Amino acid sequence: MLIEEILIDQITVDQFNNVNVRTATIVKRDGVEIAKTYHRVVLEEGSDVSGYDARVQAVCAAIWG
Repeated sequence: MLIEEILIDQITVDQFNNVNVRTATIVKRDGVEIAKTYHRVVLEEGSDVSGYDARVQAVCAAIWG
């Protein structure tokens, strides 16, 4: 049985106060990881983050005030 999980595995802030969000897409067969890919999004101050995870929203609110 194949299962695909998409997880936010990293949230960082760079020197320009941009919030970097990395997601990992993990494919498992019978509970064993067989593939993993990453995707990164850079959110600049003023970006609409309403569609993002609560953790991302909290970091953005803290950084951008």
